[in-house]
Amino acid sequence: NNLRRFNNVELVNAGLWSHPSELEIQFGESGDDDGFLEPDNPKSDSHDDESTLVRVDTIENFVSELNIDPTEIELIKIEAEGAEPEILEGLGKIRPKHVVVNGGEERDGKPTGLAVTKKLQPLGYELVGIKKGHILFFTQRPIGHSAFRNEFSN
Repeated sequence: NNLRRFNNVELVNAGLWSHPSELEIQFGESGDDDGFLEPDNPKSDSHDDESTLVRVDTIENFVSELNIDPTEIELIKIEAEGAEPEILEGLGKIRPKHVVVNGGEERDGKPTGLAVTKKLQPLGYELVGIKKGHILFFTQRPIGHSAFRNEFSN
């Protein structure tokens, strides 16, 4: 409903992952805990077995499927209820200029920021900012400062 007024937005009933597959969405107590991993706060109603099986694929495959020129991708923002590391594995050869990731405590109550940083730094990204302690800003563009310089590349 929020996107109805935009004519340049296409909604795709699919998800991102490290490889092509089908995954079941796990439903949590609140909608912001729904995802492909076990929710931190599962639904308390054990009789509610509602689930949805969705197609998942890599970022690289989706970009190709949608005929997007990968060199035109300026920014990717990932907020995936703890599945951020798996999604980043699916970048393949895609190298957006900037990546923003919510690396909060959404994976068994633990943050994903360190795992995300370990995946992006070897690809040439530098962590250049952190907001609210868990929203991480990475770039490949040369800048005069960095939050951490190649801390996890080895």
